[in-house]
Amino acid sequence: MDRMIVSTVAALAVIAFLCTASADAALSPGHIDEMRDKAPEVLTVRILTATKGKSEQEKRDVTYTAEVLDVTRSAAKHKPGDTVTIQSYINIPFHPLSYQPGPQAPKLLKKGWTGVAYLRPDGKTGDLRIAVYGHSFVETKKPKDDEKDGKADADDDKGDKGDKDDKGDKDAGGK
Repeated sequence: MDRMIVSTVAALAVIAFLCTASADAALSPGHIDEMRDKAPEVLTVRILTATKGKSEQEKRDVTYTAEVLDVTRSAAKHKPGDTVTIQSYINIPFHPLSYQPGPQAPKLLKKGWTGVAYLRPDGKTGDLRIAVYGHSFVETKKPKDDEKDGKADADDDKGDKGDKDDKGDKDAGGK
C-alpha cells in the first residue's frame, strides 16, 4: 500500500514538473519587450499579399508583401509608402510537433491586416524577418465585416490541416 502511495505521488510530481517546464518555455513579457526594443525595424504595415510556401515538419513558410504606413524606427531607412517583403512562418495545425514547448509561433495574417511589425533584416535576401517570434505582429486596426480588403475567405487555412499537398506557393490571401 505504501509503495502505491509513493508511486502515485512520484507520478504526480513528474506530471507537475512537465506542465511547469512547458509553461516556462514561453517567452516572458519582459523578454518580449526587450526583443521588441532591440528590433531594428519597427514598422506599421498593411498586408497586401500573404503567400504560403514550403512546409518543413510542423512549420510552413509564409511570405508577406506589405505597404509601410508609418515608421517608428528603421535601420534600412524605410519610409511610408514603401513596399516590403516579410518572411515569417506558421505552425501547421494538428501536426504532432506543433505542440512542442517553445516560443509562440506567429499567426497567419490576412490581406488587409494592419498593425505594427517588429522585424530584422535578412542579410542574404534583403527581405525582412520577424524579430519576436509570435509576438512580432501587433494588430492596430481590426477590419470591419463590410470592408472587402479585410475579409478572409473561409477556405484560407484548409490547406494547413495536415495536408500532404506541398506543391509550392499557395496564396493565403484568398486569391
